[in-house]
Amino acid sequence: MQKKTGIILILLVVLMFAIASTAGAETVLLPVAGTPKPGTDAFSLAGAETTENETTTEDATVEEAVTATPELVSLSLEAAIKKAVTDNAQINLQQLAVDSATITKTQADDAAKELKRQEELYGIQTDQSGYMVKNIYPAQAREGLKLAQISQAYTINSIKYGVEAAYYGLQQTIKYEGVAELSLERAQSQWDTVKAKYKQGLAAKLDLLSAETNYNQARADFNQAAANTKLAQMSLAQLLGLDINTQIVPTSKFSYVETQMPDIAKTIEEELAKDVMVALAKFELSNAEILFDFQKKHWPEITYSYRQAQIDYQKAAVSYGTAEKNFVIAVNKAWLDLSTAKDNYTVLQGTEKLAKEAYRLTLLNYDAGLGTFTDVLSAAERLAQGEMAVLGALYNYNLAKAKFTYGIFN
Repeated sequence: MQKKTGIILILLVVLMFAIASTAGAETVLLPVAGTPKPGTDAFSLAGAETTENETTTEDATVEEAVTATPELVSLSLEAAIKKAVTDNAQINLQQLAVDSATITKTQADDAAKELKRQEELYGIQTDQSGYMVKNIYPAQAREGLKLAQISQAYTINSIKYGVEAAYYGLQQTIKYEGVAELSLERAQSQWDTVKAKYKQGLAAKLDLLSAETNYNQARADFNQAAANTKLAQMSLAQLLGLDINTQIVPTSKFSYVETQMPDIAKTIEEELAKDVMVALAKFELSNAEILFDFQKKHWPEITYSYRQAQIDYQKAAVSYGTAEKNFVIAVNKAWLDLSTAKDNYTVLQGTEKLAKEAYRLTLLNYDAGLGTFTDVLSAAERLAQGEMAVLGALYNYNLAKAKFTYGIFN
C-alpha cells in the first residue's frame, strides 16, 4: 500500500512543479514584409483581429519561415498563443504524466480483475492485501488519473494566460514608449519656445533653465520607456521559445472592447473542479477517505491505524474546504478587479481629454503672456500622467478579462 501511495504522491509533485513554469516551443520565425511602427495598432481581447496585410505574415510556408530574418517577428495574439502551446516542454511533460497515470490505472484494474477471477475459480477468500488489490489500488489510480488530466488542462490554460499577459505587457510598454516620445516632443517644443522668448527678453532665466531640465527629464523618461519595451519583448520571446533578442511586433489591436460582466456563481460552479489547487486537495481527500474506509472495514476504532487514518481524513477534509474557500475568494477578487478596471478606464478617458484641453489652453495663455512657464510644465505633467493612466487601466481591464477566459484565478 505504501509503495503504491508513494508512486501516486511522486506523480503529484511532478504535476505541481510542471504548472509553475512555461518552457518555449521549437522556434519557427515568421517572415515580415515590412517593419510596422510600434504602437500604431489597437488591441482587442478577441486577440485575432488583424488586417489583411498582417495575416499574410502568419500564413507563411515553412520554407519561408526558415529563411526569415530572426531579428523581427510580427505576431497576433492568436498566433503567439498557438506558438506557445505547440511542442511545449511543459505540456509534453503533462501528457507523459497523464499517460503514466493511465498505465497505473490500467495495471491496477487488471490486477483487481485477475484476483477476482482467481477467487471465483478456486473458491478462495483473500486477506487484507487482496482487498487492497481489488479496491484500494484501483480507486487510488482513478483519482490519480483525474488529477493528472485536470493538471494537464490547467497547465495549458496557464501557458495561454501567461502569453496573453506578456503580450498585453509588450503592447502596453510600446504605448508607454509612444507617450514618452510625445512628451519628449512637447518638452523640445517648449524649450525651443522659451529659448526664443528669452532671446527677445520675454522670458526669465528661470524659465529657460526649467525648460532645459524638463527636456532632459523627458529624454531620460523616453530612454527608460524604450528599455522597458525591450525587456517586455525579451520576456514574451522567452515564453514563445524565440531568441530573446528577437524584436516582436504585435499586430493585434490594443483597445477597449466592453464585455458583459461574468456571473460569479456560474463561474464558481463551472471552474471550481478545474482549479489545480482544488483538484489536488480533492485528490488528497479522496485518497484519505479510501484508506479510512479500509480501516473501518478491517480494524476497530481503538487501534492506532484506525485513529491515524481518521485524523488524516479529517485533515484532508479541512484542507479541501480551505481550497474551495480560497478559490471562491479568488473568483470574487477577479470579478472586482474587472469591474474596477472597467470603471477606471471610462473615468480616466474623460480625465485624459480634460488634461489635453487644459494643456492646450495653458500653452495659449503662456504665448499670450497670461501665464507662467511653470503652469505649462504642470499641465504637461498632468497630460502625461493621464495618458499613462489610461494605458494602465486598459492593460488591467484586458488582463482581468483573460482570467475569466482561461479560469486562472490563483
